[in-house]
Amino acid sequence: YIKSIRNLEQTIALGEPSKDSLSQFQSLLENEARFPMFLAIAKANRADNYATLSYLKKDKDIIKTLQKYFDLKTDEATATKLVLEEPNILSWLLKYSNSLVAIANLPQQDQQKAVTELALKLNEKSMLFVKLFTFPPKKIWETSHSNLAMLNCAITGLAIERYRITNGKWPRKLEELVPEYLAKLPTDPFNGEPLLVG
Repeated sequence: YIKSIRNLEQTIALGEPSKDSLSQFQSLLENEARFPMFLAIAKANRADNYATLSYLKKDKDIIKTLQKYFDLKTDEATATKLVLEEPNILSWLLKYSNSLVAIANLPQQDQQKAVTELALKLNEKSMLFVKLFTFPPKKIWETSHSNLAMLNCAITGLAIERYRITNGKWPRKLEELVPEYLAKLPTDPFNGEPLLVG
């Protein structure tokens, strides 16, 4: 996303793209913004973690594998092996992963609190696993929401530029963009409030 948005900024800075090309690009970004990114990441994370853990539990030389692929020292690999040998680690992982997917299905305004609560439930052993094989739940949430915030800013920027080309001036406030340039005002995914443009 960041690279695409930088390319968009450079393209607009180099010349004046047509209103039609800006509108088409804005439409593509709006479609992308509707994609449930946090949910997709949570589901992919669940599948990947389960596959990795299942493989490691069957590995006959797990310490060497952990050292090679996860760049662990011998004592770290040994501690990780002990966690992986616990009989309920797969069920814990499935419960943890399903909790993250359930949070991703919540309304956006309820997700941050639920992610924070899930992170607080992680004990030392489970945190070791999370650090090695995945990202902490809050990091996953923040990353997906940062990407959505950048998309919403890019969409708004395109709408502003289309307004400027059509009217020969900048809009005084974002509300002037609705409904001709934006179907509705984009929101800040972190707090659900209307997007602020400085």
